[in-house]
Amino acid sequence: MTNILLVTPEPYQFQELIRLMESQFYHVSLLNKMIPIDELLKTNFDVMIFDELIDIDALLSRVSGIIYKPKICLIRDDNVEKRIAYFEKGCDICVPASSPSRLILAYIRSLISKCHELKAEEKKKKDQLLSMNKEKFEVTLCGEDVELTPIEFRLLGLLFQVQGEIQSRNYLTRKLYGVNSIDGKSFSFNTHISHLRKKLKCSSCSVNIENQVRVGYRLIVEKNDNLKNHG
Repeated sequence: MTNILLVTPEPYQFQELIRLMESQFYHVSLLNKMIPIDELLKTNFDVMIFDELIDIDALLSRVSGIIYKPKICLIRDDNVEKRIAYFEKGCDICVPASSPSRLILAYIRSLISKCHELKAEEKKKKDQLLSMNKEKFEVTLCGEDVELTPIEFRLLGLLFQVQGEIQSRNYLTRKLYGVNSIDGKSFSFNTHISHLRKKLKCSSCSVNIENQVRVGYRLIVEKNDNLKNHG
């Protein structure tokens, strides 16, 4: 069940919205004033809806700085500058409190759907030992982000796309530095390989950039409970 928190000093104004949310099998908790921030962060609400009348400026900053929970702000005096200010403080959606209940419900459903997608993506990352997102320039190892330099990212990408297969040193060097730029790059290449090996250490899995002398390099990724020796 989806749990929704609605904080407003005027709950009677949102009776239709509450009825619509409950018709979608959402569990709605009502507060007519803000509870201490520490208590709020212990709750298990999927979406928080704050009425602007409770003075949410400081609250948004604190909640966003500690933990992510989807937030909708019901604003009373709608203007662009106010929306920008709330967005910058971590609000996901700003909607006039006078909006039709069906419109506010549509925003809520959209936000919940997006959160489910994010959770599914995070689970997928954790299930994968090593994953790369070239568009976002992201690398995750056993669910944890790995920070790489641009050239380290490119080098890992070359090995990752044919994981388990050997690629020659000459091929990798030319891809990294260009056809006419490989002279004198041997030390630099070795340094990048060394840095990658250090950054890809993990207690849950083994990431090995294997060097087969006079043949090339290949990337081997395994769970630690199923390690094998690669000669």
